Amino acid sequence: SVEELVSELVKNNHLTKFQATQVAAGKAKLLVLGEYTILDKIGAGGMGQVFKAVHRRMDRTVAVKMLPSAMTKDAAALARFEREVRAANSPALRRRAKPV
Repeated sequence: SVEELVSELVKNNHLTKFQATQVAAGKAKLLVLGEYTILDKIGAGGMGQVFKAVHRRMDRTVAVKMLPSAMTKDAAALARFEREVRAANSPALRRRAKPV
């Protein structure tokens, strides 16, 4: 069964528990976003959802924030998101940040 297969893949560290849940629900395509593979869900809030992901070519673990489509049409929300991105990329924050 699908459940047995994904359970075995988690057991052998080929999938995370989050990925297994998505695969079992028929949502495997949502785990790939461009060059990124989604590993886990970190959180969600008013501005969208945040996922732990890995950049496949660079083998770098990152946090990826996905905005709801309605948010992408709101100029003020996009400006707030862009400020958040700039702040997250500041050298001071990188020194204090814990690895994802």
